[in-house]
Amino acid sequence: MAVGALPPELRLVRIVNEALFQLFCRRLVSTEVDCGGLSPRLGVRPLPPGREPQTEVKAATLHALAPPTASGRLRLVLTLDL
Repeated sequence: MAVGALPPELRLVRIVNEALFQLFCRRLVSTEVDCGGLSPRLGVRPLPPGREPQTEVKAATLHALAPPTASGRLRLVLTLDL
């Protein structure tokens, strides 16, 4: 399933929030992320029968975004709101 095109600094948060939505609303477990191209794709599988997440995560938020390093990587703090 396509996660949607976003700037690089927002992709991680969007991907994590989409994975949370799929798990808690559609009972689909995220199995992989393909970040190639402009629109990342999230691989999902059904939650096994009789299994439930142990803790409910409400959302992911982004904090302390730093400018890209010389290698082009971003640095940030990803917080999961329980």
